[in-house]
Amino acid sequence: MKVVKLGELVSVQTGKLDANASSLDGEYPFFTCAREPLRISDWKYDLDAILVAGNGDLNVKHYNGRFDAYQRTYILSSKDQGLVDTRYLYHFMDTYLETLRAQSIGGIIKYIKLGMLTDAPIPLPPLAEQKRIAAILDQADGLRRKRQHSLDRLSALGQAIFHEMFGDPTSNEMRWPKIGIKDTGIKIADGNYSSKYPTKDDFVEQGVPFIRANNMKAGEISDEDMRYISPQKHAELKKGHLCEGDILLTTRGQIGNVSLVPRRHQNSNINAQIVLLRPDKKSITSEYLFGLFSTQSMKSALEGLQTGVALQQLPVGKLKEVEIIVPPMYSQQQYADKARSLTEMRIQSYTAMVSAEQLFQSLQHRAFRGEL
Repeated sequence: MKVVKLGELVSVQTGKLDANASSLDGEYPFFTCAREPLRISDWKYDLDAILVAGNGDLNVKHYNGRFDAYQRTYILSSKDQGLVDTRYLYHFMDTYLETLRAQSIGGIIKYIKLGMLTDAPIPLPPLAEQKRIAAILDQADGLRRKRQHSLDRLSALGQAIFHEMFGDPTSNEMRWPKIGIKDTGIKIADGNYSSKYPTKDDFVEQGVPFIRANNMKAGEISDEDMRYISPQKHAELKKGHLCEGDILLTTRGQIGNVSLVPRRHQNSNINAQIVLLRPDKKSITSEYLFGLFSTQSMKSALEGLQTGVALQQLPVGKLKEVEIIVPPMYSQQQYADKARSLTEMRIQSYTAMVSAEQLFQSLQHRAFRGEL
């Protein structure tokens, strides 16, 4: 298959605006380095374009129409639509993100340079073949999005049940007792860091799961891209040993992601981006605590406590000071019964989503090796 440099096929521009140029009620999309676009009142570009985030969380989007863009967003548009299909180009760039992440430079916030894009080698079959490949990938992409949507609906249902039974946990209109976390009997412990953090040589092919923030997805703990430490290293670590029913909370980067530890991760370990909350079962159930920290109002409250600019974090000391509502145990148990049924459905939905994601990634990689 013919391979050419991307710069031969596309023109590349960058946005010119700061992120604060956005407007909540703007008519047009405003593309930044975030995964979801903001809004803006005016537009500068009217293109069928691929947008690549130039720093931070590298990601790629496709948009056809009027928009504007942040100054670190690369805007790719075809020089000749008779040579390259835009959807084919989008899927190629989505796959090529792995290479761009490996090439990215800088300190805490990584970034890419223009040449990393223009020098990218893109396989270029005939246009009809490009459209066929893009159609297959679009169909697989649609399937995984439907699976994600089903999972999101289950999550929303869980939050709706929580709000119906307990109200908003921050405004506390139902006037439940409100207690600081440090006074509830909840054990809070962070993961391992500094000299205790496992080195490259401590990671093994099979062993004790070492859970990182990227393994926490949709309330579950994903085994995808899981790392493992030896049982010996696990025994040496004094922190981060998990029990079934613990609640995991991310405290660095994306603050407030939450997962409930299932039985299969009894005695797993966690890294420094995560804290564990172990409820006193006499006063708080695991399901209630998970539901509480899954609410948007609690996530917003935690985000309000974060410190740092380049790398945001939630200090454990501040987390201990957070006040939470503590309804009576019989109410918590009623919620726990409903939550367990939802958890079973969520696990099934998550498994289906993972299968759809794996299918899409397999097709995507095969497509650009000429195997689709």
